[in-house]
Amino acid sequence: MNAKIAASKSVPSDQTYIDPTIRQLNNERNHAGKMFQRTRNPDFNRLAGKLNKKIIKLNEKIENNSFTNKLINVTTEDGTLWEFVRPFKKKNISALNGPTSIALTDKEKANCLATSLEKQFQLNDTHDADADLLVKNSVEGFRSPDIFNFTDIIPPIPYEIKNCIKKLKINKAPGNGKINNKMLKCLPDNYIYYLTIIIYKIMTIGHFQPNGQ
Repeated sequence: MNAKIAASKSVPSDQTYIDPTIRQLNNERNHAGKMFQRTRNPDFNRLAGKLNKKIIKLNEKIENNSFTNKLINVTTEDGTLWEFVRPFKKKNISALNGPTSIALTDKEKANCLATSLEKQFQLNDTHDADADLLVKNSVEGFRSPDIFNFTDIIPPIPYEIKNCIKKLKINKAPGNGKINNKMLKCLPDNYIYYLTIIIYKIMTIGHFQPNGQ
């Protein structure tokens, strides 16, 4: 017994603890990855991906539980509260290299940061009035402020639209929308109804697509 204990490897005290379930899943994932490298079977690759997702979810759950237990056990009597809060304490900002000198005090650091942010977020000065005028005219001329509204147009009926579609030539080349006349002739009645509404709205507001679609 003593010989067995002497021959056994000692576990270092600072060794990171790994949950047995995660250890088992790691071994299975690594084995699936090695089998995929050997056989190129996609089933092993999918299995490795599923096991990896399980490991990530289980690891997050263990870390959350550990952090929750740590919060519950924090007290002011044994000094654990101070040990827990110490990493979250605000650290001092190191010296900053300002435009004229090195900022050492808190006031100098604040002024240095304020000056840097002010320079970064100031408005651009183009120094080109012609470019500004060109952009202004382009934006204002993109759409005319005058909205046309023709109320004296007699609304079309689906029967008229259907008769117009019947008169179209099948052999005519389609437009940019790649919709040929043969496809229009096969439209069902409910689509003819929606097409009638669209045509009426186009004629009412006086807006037509530049490409004719």
